[in-house]
Amino acid sequence: KESIVKQEESRSHTLLLNILPEHIIKDLKGGQLSTFIAKSYPEISCMFVKLVGADFHSPTEMTSLLNGVFSLWDRLTLSLGLEKIKTIGLSYMVVGGVDAEEDHLFKMTKLAFLIKENMPMLVAKYAINMDVSIGISLGPCVGGVVGKKKFCYDVWGDTINQASRMESHGRRGNIHVTMEVAEAINGHYRAESRGTISVKGKGKAE
Repeated sequence: KESIVKQEESRSHTLLLNILPEHIIKDLKGGQLSTFIAKSYPEISCMFVKLVGADFHSPTEMTSLLNGVFSLWDRLTLSLGLEKIKTIGLSYMVVGGVDAEEDHLFKMTKLAFLIKENMPMLVAKYAINMDVSIGISLGPCVGGVVGKKKFCYDVWGDTINQASRMESHGRRGNIHVTMEVAEAINGHYRAESRGTISVKGKGKAE
C-alpha cells in the first residue's frame, strides 16, 4: 500500500508540474490552497512568441497546426528549464527566473533563437509560409494563483506588458527586446537599434 501511495503522489506531483512552477506547488502542499497565492519577483525574463501567417485555415487545421507547433516549443522550453505560462490564440508566453534561475535571460534568448531555427522545418512540415514575431523583456513582476476552481499560475506587471508590446510592435522573423535586455546580453549577443518608435501604453521608446 505504501508503494501505491508513493506512486500516486509522484503522479500527482508530475501533473502539478505541468501546470504550476515548483515553488508554487510547495506552497499549495504547505496548506495555502485555500488562500490567495502571490509572489513578487525582483527580476524575471518574459517572452511572447506569435505565429505569423498561419491564421487563415479552418478551425480543425489550425488546431492540428498549433498542437504541433506549441508541442515543439513546449519541449524546447522544458529543456531549458523555463516556465511556459500559457498560449493565447497564436501566441505563446514563457517566463524565466520565477524559480530563481540565475541565467534565465540567456536561456530565454537561446529559446528565442531555437524557435527561429526550427521554423524552416515547421514550414516544410505543414506547407505553410509562416514565421514568428518575438518580444523579450526583463524586470520585476508579480506571479501567483487566483481563483478557487480550475486555478492556474499567471504573471502580471509592466515587464509582462513590455514583452507583449515588443512582439506586437515587432517585425516578422525578428527578435525584439527592450533596452534592459539589450544591455544585459551585450557582449554575448549583438542587438541592433530600430531607433525610437511609438509603443502603445509607453509612448516613445527605443
